[in-house]
Amino acid sequence: MKKPSEIERVRDLISYQILDTESNSEFDELVDLASVICDVPMALVSLLDDKRQWFKAKKGIEVQETDKEISFCKHAILSDEIYEINDARNNDLFKNNPLVTQETNLRFYAGVPLINKNGNALGTVCVLDNKPKVLNESQKKALKIIGNQVLLLIEKHKKELDFDIYKNFFDNTSNLLCILDEKEKFEFVNDHFTSSLGWKLNDISAMQFNDLVDEKTNFDFNIKNSNSKKTSFKTRFKSSKGNWEYVIWNGFYTKSKLLYLTGQNVTKREKLENEKALILDTSQDIICTGDKNGRFLSSNAAMKAILGYDIEDIIGQKWNNFILDEDLSVAQQFFERLVEYKQPVNNVELRFIDKNKSLKTISWSATWNELQNHFFAFGRDITSTIDAVRERDKLFKNSTDVIIVATERGDIESTNPAFQELIGYSETEINATNLFDIVSKQDQKVLSDAIASMKRGIKTDQLIINFTSKDNKTVTLSINAYIDSQSKKFFCVARDVTSSEKQKLDLIETNARLKAITEALPDAAFVLNKNGKYIDVIVNNADVLVKKTRFLIGKTIKEVMPEESWRPIQDVIDKCISENKVQEIEYTVPINGTLNWFVGRCAKMYTSDNELDAVVWIAYNIENIKQRERKLEKQKIIIEKYSKELEQFAYITTHDIKAPIDNIEGYLELLKMDIEPTNTDALNSINWIDQSVLDTKRILSDLTYSLKLGEAKKKNFTKINLQQLVDSILNNHSHEITTQGIVIGVDFHECETIEYDKSGLRSILDNLISNAIKYRDTNSVSELKISSTKANNNIVLSVSDNGLGINLEQDKEKLEGLFQRISQNIPGSGMGIYIINKILENYGGSLEVQSEVGVGSTFKIVLTNN
Repeated sequence: MKKPSEIERVRDLISYQILDTESNSEFDELVDLASVICDVPMALVSLLDDKRQWFKAKKGIEVQETDKEISFCKHAILSDEIYEINDARNNDLFKNNPLVTQETNLRFYAGVPLINKNGNALGTVCVLDNKPKVLNESQKKALKIIGNQVLLLIEKHKKELDFDIYKNFFDNTSNLLCILDEKEKFEFVNDHFTSSLGWKLNDISAMQFNDLVDEKTNFDFNIKNSNSKKTSFKTRFKSSKGNWEYVIWNGFYTKSKLLYLTGQNVTKREKLENEKALILDTSQDIICTGDKNGRFLSSNAAMKAILGYDIEDIIGQKWNNFILDEDLSVAQQFFERLVEYKQPVNNVELRFIDKNKSLKTISWSATWNELQNHFFAFGRDITSTIDAVRERDKLFKNSTDVIIVATERGDIESTNPAFQELIGYSETEINATNLFDIVSKQDQKVLSDAIASMKRGIKTDQLIINFTSKDNKTVTLSINAYIDSQSKKFFCVARDVTSSEKQKLDLIETNARLKAITEALPDAAFVLNKNGKYIDVIVNNADVLVKKTRFLIGKTIKEVMPEESWRPIQDVIDKCISENKVQEIEYTVPINGTLNWFVGRCAKMYTSDNELDAVVWIAYNIENIKQRERKLEKQKIIIEKYSKELEQFAYITTHDIKAPIDNIEGYLELLKMDIEPTNTDALNSINWIDQSVLDTKRILSDLTYSLKLGEAKKKNFTKINLQQLVDSILNNHSHEITTQGIVIGVDFHECETIEYDKSGLRSILDNLISNAIKYRDTNSVSELKISSTKANNNIVLSVSDNGLGINLEQDKEKLEGLFQRISQNIPGSGMGIYIINKILENYGGSLEVQSEVGVGSTFKIVLTNN
């Protein structure tokens, strides 16, 4: 007999599903027995797959498996008899084997192969020793017997595994399973039988099957005495709750006269069938079936209600006998697609002749049932709907108002002739167009916003939209529109208001022109002859006149104005005449006892002979402007005064408070020296006061620095090496960085140097780095990245962290304010960002902040590349 291949052998071994299973006392006892009989310290049940030998049972060896290539059993499974190596050191095949030369130090091996009924050696039962040995015949015979017992245990393992699979199948199948004995009593029920019907085996073991079956559906078990070995029947079976359940049973008899039954609980299906019948009877739509020749096979009661025919009148009749002749071609296509091509058909309208010879329009949908070889059809009476649609279409076509139907995206689905005529496009052209393609650009957002409002249920009335016609003219429509919530379509009725809108625009333009002219007119214009006398006066604002107009004509400036007013004006007129160019002057004129400021412009007028004829003086009252200027000047003086006082107060505060704080700090040091180290309460109090002093000094220092910034000028710009500057700042924070394990990343390869105020830039970066360290997330590894990039003519310095982050919507004012802190739990003066903004305001630059709570922050300093 040909030996199986190695692949077949391994596949056969795997089928037993015994590899890597838990230890078993039966196997362990046989291994122990082999060790005792053969008088050796080591014994194994070894199973070999394609790469390893795994020990199902072992004695005298710690490892659970070894590489197959160095195993002795690899050679033993090739033999049908016991494979024995008396002294491995003298064996050419094994003398260099690691199991012989290394710590294991094997010398003796004897193994009997475990060959199953397929001729495959699954492994061996083997015995081993660290000294040379020879088995006698009795020991060899005993080893073979043990091998047979091991093989039987392996086969037993497989059978038990198969049994578990079958039991699991019975317990988990969705069918009801039960076994009846020859007296028709229950011997077994599965879990699904119990969960479906409620009965446990203990509850019904004394009952006969028919004790739980409705009398009308009792099963005659005499069939077991007939030649048939199989049976199938349907019963109403009583559940443990007393309900009747419909069950279809299939069963067969065994030679031991047991009846095996499998059942399906079809109660829901029975109820569904009853509900279907009820639906068929109560449906207002026709529900019917038909054969491939188009004959009615069945129908519900709606057939009589809609068409007036009794079911008996139509069964066996062809559909075509009831359809209007003009619709027979449509019906032929309906049946061709349905019957020949087996494709579903939806919403096909056919006109049927009812029993009273009237026409009814029925919308049919149908599908072919391949299993039952007929079709199902559903017919809805849409006669009244069709009539309403015809009336609507008539109104749609004849309306003088514009009607448009489009999708929410603006794709036009239909328009009436009024719109097509107005816009100049044919029905085909306009229906292939999007509404936004023909709306003027300035009105597209208006229409988009209106559609968005309508989607929220807001109806739009009298929306004015400009359209562009086919010949590129503007057509203005007043639109009333809404979006249907079900179809999601955009419906609008509109009226042409092009002419009225043009009139409105013309009127608006005219009013705007008049307003501009009026606003541009001077308050007054005076014409003086070459002798300096008034010959004409034009007044736009009567309040500016010194005297009534009739008193001015024929008089000179000197005669009508006080000297402080007329003298400067006369000088300007003289200068205009002598230099021959327009002159301008600001002057005051008393009006109602109050001096008012004016701007006056003077120009010469000539005769046809190019001789001086007159002088024109145009006057503008600027008293309101002058009043505002005076008010602003007063406010400026007050602000400057308060600013100097505030600076003086802050300066005195920062300097005068510093001395007593230094005294407190020195006194605290003396107290620390006098307090015993064991007095922890006193030391804690001193340390708390000490920390408060340090916080106060930090605030004073920041305040002093911010005051100096107010006096700083844009000077002292030097070339700064960014890497050196940042290294110096990081060195000052080295203790915090090291103890907190902060990861630092610096990248200045894109921009290494910058022209800027060094102390200012140092303060900016120091504040940002200090804040990143203080606002780190203590629950994760903190990262701090500092880099520079170039953007256009700017240099951007970025300081990024993965810390707590800032809610910019909530805390923006805190971020920019003075003495404002994001978190009260983190120490600081609340002046860091304020100082940064002050430096950037003085020396040039801006601050950008990006932040997200729980993610981190990025501060970008944008500086002009000087």
